Parts: sequence; structure tokens; C-alpha cells
Amino acid sequence: MSLIDDLYRQNEWATLRLLETCRTLTPEQLEASAEGTYGSIRRTLLHIVGGEPSYITRIGGRYEGPAIRYEPFPGFDALAEATRHAADGFIDRAQAALDQSWTFTTPEGETIDAEVVLVQALNHAAEHRAQICTILTTLGLEPPALDGWTWAVETGRVRMR
Repeated sequence: MSLIDDLYRQNEWATLRLLETCRTLTPEQLEASAEGTYGSIRRTLLHIVGGEPSYITRIGGRYEGPAIRYEPFPGFDALAEATRHAADGFIDRAQAALDQSWTFTTPEGETIDAEVVLVQALNHAAEHRAQICTILTTLGLEPPALDGWTWAVETGRVRMR
């Protein structure tokens, strides 16, 4: 595996793991929020997963997963499928950026390096996953471990002597 694969597969793994945790929540718990977070758990999950295709397409990539809409709630299977497709799209775009750096221009006229979008995508997902974990904690629930160490153990990337 390459570093690029690792970065985006860990991001994918963390979102999928959080989706599995949230799948067990009641409708009331999915609507819970906390001060300083984006919004409810449901809305934040949709924001994370639904935003990833826009990052990919902004930098010339193709996203072939399901379209994620806020209403009606698409369900956890659709969110998981979209997450897997987004990981593939990010890896493709990051590999392309290694071969040739490029920029794109926003509708507002800003020019942005593609690498900035790739970095922002990882940061965006991690920040909002942490917000959901905060909400879970305020509900008295144990949030899942989403860190790189846990990912490494669960995917066999840590080897014992």
C-alpha cells in the first residue's frame, strides 16, 4: 500500500466505523446535537458523506457512488456505499496530483491547488467525526475509536514481534 492509499483508506475506515456505531442509534439519538457541533448526528453524517463527491469532482475526478440527499434520509447502507466510492475517488485524484500538480478556479474566481482540496477533505471528515463522537459522549454512549493506531491494529498494519 502507498501512503496515499493509507491516508484515504483510514479516512474511509473511520467513517464506516462511525456509521456502524450510529446505525444502532434510535431516531431520537440521531437527532441529538451538542453545543459547538455542526448539527445533529444524522445531519452531520449526511454532511460528511454528502460533501465528499463535491471535493472529488472539483478537482476533476469521477464519483460513481449514490447521490446523498438530506431528505429523505438515504439510510446507512447508502452512506456506507458512498463512503467506499469516495475513497476510491480520492485515491485516484491524489495519485494524479503526484504526477502533475494542477489548480482549479472557483465560481468566485479563487485559484486553488488540487492538493489543498485533498487535504481539506481529510480534515473535514475528521473534524465532523469528532463532533459526532462528542455528541455520542453527551448521550452517555461510548464513541468508537477512530484513530490511526486502532485502524492499524484492525487492518493488520501493526505487527507483533
